[in-house]
Amino acid sequence: MPTKDGAQHRERMALRSREQSLSAREIAPIPPMRNPQRRMAARKCLKTFCEQYFPQRFKLAWSSYHLEVIERLQAVGKFGGTSHCPGRDKILVEAFLLFQV
Repeated sequence: MPTKDGAQHRERMALRSREQSLSAREIAPIPPMRNPQRRMAARKCLKTFCEQYFPQRFKLAWSSYHLEVIERLQAVGKFGGTSHCPGRDKILVEAFLLFQV
């Protein structure tokens, strides 16, 4: 039969565990935007987003195919659906998910 001391100990340990769990999930506040104009321009255009936030990955000129892929991806992000554009992984991985946030 559990003792009163044992029940109190379990309750203290449960409380401690809950507090630790909450503190581990605590996320710091989002810092203020350094350049709101750049952010707003990037939110409107995936191409601008890629160039502004990932210049090391998107340093070459865009081909007409890339521009078509970007256009389709923006439509998918705005209107839903899927995009079946071969070779789109680089743009998707580096930019599209962040662009939609």
